[in-house]
Amino acid sequence: MTDDIFSLRISTNEFTGRDRLEAFRENFGKAILRVEMEPASHEAFHADMMLHALPAFGMATGSISPVCNHHTPALIDNDDVVIVFLERGNATFEREGHTTDVREGEAVVTENGAVARFCGHTTTHLTNLRFSREKLVPLLGGRFPDAVRQPKLAGSEALALLKHYATLVHDGLQATSTQTRQFVVDHLYELAAHAIGAGYSTRTAAERHGLRAARLYAIKTAILKNLGNRALSAASVAEQQGITSRYVQLLFESEGTTFSEFLLAQRLKRAHRLLSDPAFGKQSISEIAFEVGFNDLSYFNRTFRRAYGATPSDVRQAAKKSD
Repeated sequence: MTDDIFSLRISTNEFTGRDRLEAFRENFGKAILRVEMEPASHEAFHADMMLHALPAFGMATGSISPVCNHHTPALIDNDDVVIVFLERGNATFEREGHTTDVREGEAVVTENGAVARFCGHTTTHLTNLRFSREKLVPLLGGRFPDAVRQPKLAGSEALALLKHYATLVHDGLQATSTQTRQFVVDHLYELAAHAIGAGYSTRTAAERHGLRAARLYAIKTAILKNLGNRALSAASVAEQQGITSRYVQLLFESEGTTFSEFLLAQRLKRAHRLLSDPAFGKQSISEIAFEVGFNDLSYFNRTFRRAYGATPSDVRQAAKKSD
């Protein structure tokens, strides 16, 4: 937990005794999810969920045995918009007399201000994303589409990127800066607006600002995770992202730089950090250079000095003096 992000894991394994199910339903179902939970099979009930809460955004992800979650009038306390990804299993979503079958890989949108019922007919793995209606609706041109008859969200790049960003939240957004977390949340909203409001007047703006920025962020994340790979290239990253290498280059050009310049800057930055850290004092300069992805030691020395106005040896010596 940091100043603006809260995470909590809750599992039926944490509850013991005969009242195990009831305790989970009260502490997780009613108090947190605001739903009545009714097991939908005779097998032993189990659930394991991870919750993340950021300003104006919430997320719950995990697995749960067959269960019906009923959002009753008595439990309605906000009008947030919720997108539910069904990653494994099959389920049924019911609202205002309309029933929708939800299959593995599909997503539906609903509102916390509406009475609804979501029933998992098998053990399911779900990801729920919660958005402030007040913040989301302006991105949809000031109105929320009728999701009663068509709650399913059509497969789109925006929906895929929305799921990818949710993975970033789940995999360790706590370790990032407050500014980065706000950046991610802002783009989650833009992507959600585009995924929900296809056909609205805001679609072009959401696509321009949300999709391009989200794609570039995903590319940068992939680069940072693979800096030590000396074969890393725009082509290899493009293949991983399912886009063309030319599109990768265009995204970096929109920021006034290039793929190669960004890659070099990040490798030099990591090398500088390692050289400045006494914990890596036993590693030679050449070992550090190769570890961060350089093939040529003389090129590393030359570009490092150009970037920092000092040689790698100078930086290491300065770190030793200040230790």
